[in-house]
Amino acid sequence: MIFSLRLCVFASNYFRVKTQSRKTFVVKFPAIHYFYRMTEENLKILSFFENIEKYYGCKTEITEGLYSLQESFDNHSTTWNLSEFTLTRSGYRKSGGRMMMEGEKMYFEISAALIVSFKQTGRNSFEFIEKYGESVFRITKIRFHYRY
Repeated sequence: MIFSLRLCVFASNYFRVKTQSRKTFVVKFPAIHYFYRMTEENLKILSFFENIEKYYGCKTEITEGLYSLQESFDNHSTTWNLSEFTLTRSGYRKSGGRMMMEGEKMYFEISAALIVSFKQTGRNSFEFIEKYGESVFRITKIRFHYRY
């Protein structure tokens, strides 16, 4: 299941409207209103990026792996990269639908439209899986060294 988070994901001025037990949002951008129904997974992703400011100034580890899914995920046949930086900013790039995290001399993006899985793996650890092709995936593990 691919989540569709496109343009309206990380507006800081959204509000909830409850209709027939569905979670529905009206997201406001300047002069534009989007009516959008959210899944539980999308709400978790939204919550992650709406609350990411608490990690500003923290050491951030991003481990990303590229793999091709044949039968199941194999840790040994994945190409891994590790980046460490202090998180200074985050945002959402409407053009291209990308979630961004930035530090000094470091910039990282996650495609909102390609997310197929999101989970919190620890108190300050998160995991995204993006599907880039029929059998090509990127797994991104984010760990914040949060002081509280």
